[in-house]
Amino acid sequence: MWSQVEQLEVQNRQVRKDFKEMKIREARTMSDYSELEEENVTLQKQLAGLKQAQVCQLIPGHGLTVMYHSSPAVD
Repeated sequence: MWSQVEQLEVQNRQVRKDFKEMKIREARTMSDYSELEEENVTLQKQLAGLKQAQVCQLIPGHGLTVMYHSSPAVD
């Protein structure tokens, strides 16, 4: 039968092992998060470019009306 000290040592080793595994998972999660943030910024830039291209294509057919509707109101 194990003594209480031996049991605590085993528990301590397990907690340390679990802690190391959690730190590794945390690092992976942070890396994944950073990659997703970069992808999000890239996609937002692409979307802004596509919206601008769409407005530019509409301008010849609608003249100043499209530019007026797509720009902020001027008082």
